[in-house]
Amino acid sequence: MPELPEITNLARQMTKELEGKRITGVEVTQPKCLNVSIRKFKRIVGKRVRKTKARGKWLFTHLNPDDNLLLNLGMGGDLLYHKDDTKRRTRLA
Repeated sequence: MPELPEITNLARQMTKELEGKRITGVEVTQPKCLNVSIRKFKRIVGKRVRKTKARGKWLFTHLNPDDNLLLNLGMGGDLLYHKDDTKRRTRLA
């Protein structure tokens, strides 16, 4: 489980790398980890990322317009980011 300083660093890194970018797709590998249906979760596609802030062990990613993506990495969660023009995935953190 990530410690608080790691969550804070991840929030900063996410803001630096993702702010202003549009979410073009999502891949859900463990649907049981969502608190909404996959169909509802996929509504974040097309939204622009604003800032990410850490609150406790939660990451609050603000999306335009007026949506939030709340993430808790739990015991072993990963966030992977890749650009469309590459097959390589970059682990954030």
